[in-house]
Amino acid sequence: MAPDETARPSGGVQLLVPRADPAAIDRQVMIALYEVLGELEAERQIAATVEAIALRLIDIRALSQAGRLPDMAPLALAVRVDAERLGLVALGRAAQVLARCAPEGDATAVLAVLSRLLRLGEQALGEILGRAGR
Repeated sequence: MAPDETARPSGGVQLLVPRADPAAIDRQVMIALYEVLGELEAERQIAATVEAIALRLIDIRALSQAGRLPDMAPLALAVRVDAERLGLVALGRAAQVLARCAPEGDATAVLAVLSRLLRLGEQALGEILGRAGR
């Protein structure tokens, strides 16, 4: 069974099997950054963007804990822009979804998307930082 399929055990209960969230990095974006900016400037801009994303994710989590869901939307949009700048496709998509659902105040939807956003952020930023240390 594929990881995103459902299973139906006896009794008609449908179990959802979670699928892995790949970091989904468009490596061509990173390659283009290095080609256009040169190694030193690309590394500087990547580091600054990674830091900005990490700080915004911390702020988004804090807003969630404070129950200020609508205030998360502008930060989520900023994460999307920065994620796209680095080719972090899945992170950018999750941030866009959060920006759309946060103003509606649906706590269940926001928490589900936020959980995915934070997981993707950790994976993607970890991969970028791990690669920089090599």
